[in-house]
Amino acid sequence: MDVRKLVKAGKHSHSVSLPKSWLEKHGLSSGDSVYLIQSENDITITPFPTAPTVKEKERTIEVGEKPITSVQRELTSAYINNCNVIHFTKVKEHDPILNALKGFIALEVVDQGESHIVAKDLLNLSEINVDQSLRRMDMILRTLFKDQEEREGDLNKLYFLLYRLLKGAMHDQKIADALELKQENLLLSWYLIVNLEDIGDILQNMTDKKALAMIEEQYLKAMKAYFTKDRVLAEQVLAARQGLADQAAKLPKASSEQARTLLTHVNNIARITLDLE
Repeated sequence: MDVRKLVKAGKHSHSVSLPKSWLEKHGLSSGDSVYLIQSENDITITPFPTAPTVKEKERTIEVGEKPITSVQRELTSAYINNCNVIHFTKVKEHDPILNALKGFIALEVVDQGESHIVAKDLLNLSEINVDQSLRRMDMILRTLFKDQEEREGDLNKLYFLLYRLLKGAMHDQKIADALELKQENLLLSWYLIVNLEDIGDILQNMTDKKALAMIEEQYLKAMKAYFTKDRVLAEQVLAARQGLADQAAKLPKASSEQARTLLTHVNNIARITLDLE
């Protein structure tokens, strides 16, 4: 055990010197950064790399006679669980696997043979901005409200990427720090992307212009409230729900159900804004 004394360093903080041997071991010198990971009773100091080192995980998916939908589900599970290398074995048809891989950001084929495919994760956490990715999901949804062009594939890619990052951040403080995410808001961020993805699914099949216009206005307010942390605006969205639900009830059955489901997701976003810390 190495005991060090605290030295006052300004009005609100103190400093402590680090052992020379530890600094040399990690190649650190004056001006370099380190992680300070705080828990209830302790602070852990670790080197600050360009991007946090994520332990390599591999998964093997045996294709064989499985339908491609089953293989896609296994691939999705591997991706969101931060598997760095995914091996496909007993592959009979390559094209369905290669097409499935296109649905995920930064997952690239690095080896391919007669009966196998190897995909590797090339994601660089230091290049990812969670807020920017959320705003991209938002922009895609704004487009879908207007003309419903085929953008669901792009929305799903962002959803899986964010799902993966948020899950990783829940298990690894270094990932949370690198992405500048507060642990207390991770679950709310996950719930947000779930609602955004569900909204996209509904918009792909919704054609009632009156219903779309009605919900779009509330959606825009809810997202503005979220991005600006405007609790007053979020409350306004929630307060308007019953009146809009009554209007939706007067629409044809299919449109009414879609509108009421969209309202639920929009109000979920407003509630998330109220719960943010």
